[in-house]
Amino acid sequence: MSHLIKVILYFFGSALVALFFGLGAHFTAGNLLPGVVVALLVSVAAVAGGVFLTVQARSIFSLMQTGRFVQYASFWLSGVVALKIAALLFSSVLVVSSASLASFVALVVCFSAATFTGRIPWKGRTWLPVRMKNKK
Repeated sequence: MSHLIKVILYFFGSALVALFFGLGAHFTAGNLLPGVVVALLVSVAAVAGGVFLTVQARSIFSLMQTGRFVQYASFWLSGVVALKIAALLFSSVLVVSSASLASFVALVVCFSAATFTGRIPWKGRTWLPVRMKNKK
């Protein structure tokens, strides 16, 4: 299974944690199965958006590494946007009281679990962005 699909599954699991515990968002009564489908859609959108924003930051600022702060902020922001859009499109299934909190919880759970299990490497990664060296 590809890295991307596994990361989507980590985000999906972490989104379910946030939704089941009502941390910034929750399913409406009686809509568990449709809610799970919406959570999967939000997870796919959050990961796609996070990758896109990370790649854009790397390109715009000529970065060798974006650093964890930029990467995590990209995934958090894309999660916020995905949740807000899902709340508008699927208001009968999903209630979002704080997209920022729900996205933050999902991000923390996802990246903690993925790092702990070795899906996301710890060694060789920095917290701060690293610029590319100029070629002369």
